[in-house]
Amino acid sequence: MRTRILFGALIILVLAVLLGLDRTWPGFFLCPVVMVITVAALYEFFAMVDKLDVKPFRLTGYAFGAVLLPYYVWSEALEGLLGPRALAGFIMVPVLVLILALVVRAYLRPEGFAQQFKNITATFFGVLYIALPMTFLVRTRFLADNTGPSEGWVLVMLVLAVTKASDIGAYFTGTLIGRHKLAPKVSPNKTIEGAVGGLVASALVALAMVHGLGIPIFLKLDQTLIATVLFGIGVGVASQVGDLIESFLKRSADVKDSGDLLPSFGGVLDLIDSFLVAAPVAYFVLAVFAKTTAEGGVT
Repeated sequence: MRTRILFGALIILVLAVLLGLDRTWPGFFLCPVVMVITVAALYEFFAMVDKLDVKPFRLTGYAFGAVLLPYYVWSEALEGLLGPRALAGFIMVPVLVLILALVVRAYLRPEGFAQQFKNITATFFGVLYIALPMTFLVRTRFLADNTGPSEGWVLVMLVLAVTKASDIGAYFTGTLIGRHKLAPKVSPNKTIEGAVGGLVASALVALAMVHGLGIPIFLKLDQTLIATVLFGIGVGVASQVGDLIESFLKRSADVKDSGDLLPSFGGVLDLIDSFLVAAPVAYFVLAVFAKTTAEGGVT
């Protein structure tokens, strides 16, 4: 456990340094790092589904997993130019292209229809489950209200901290006072008490960062305290749902860890599982807050 905490602290320190550099050159450091993490997580996911007699189209999945990030970040810049309706179609393009590419790959691989359907489904799910949510973490970097885009890197730090606070709070609370199982069939060690502790930790970290760093997107709201607490709890719930989803996938594949790329943590997917639900939830909430503050801070 000591090694796990130390390694986790090292990862957080490295991310903090990268975000500090990214403040000067927006996206220059964050985007490549997230792309590498995404492809590594896809590698582990495809290795897990291999154990279920499924043969995903790995190269196609890696390619789309890497391309989705710059594509969707670029779509942010086109929002004002295209308008919401055209942008919705623009966003759907890679999904449709992915489906077409998978169908063509299945056609070229000599296997039965039932097996190919499983192969296509696993690859498609992997890209949507891992790559698409990770784009929201980077899109948060470019999310800005009327204070300017420099706030984006602070918002990314907020999302990272609140998400991990839920994980850490749930672990320690569950270890100390956990009695009632949360989802015994999926993750026997998780408890209701731990889940509540994780949500409390998320709310407290959100409050500390919003007021400690003076994040304008929150402070300009009429009900800053309520909004911050609800944000922390909402992201905390999403974090725990993400953790449970990955636990279900690992149990289905009968593996303890998603991989062994990270010492003491297991795999990359084990590290980012909570972000895969928390990042999209955090982005949409922050986008609403940004729009609200731009319109005068009415909640």
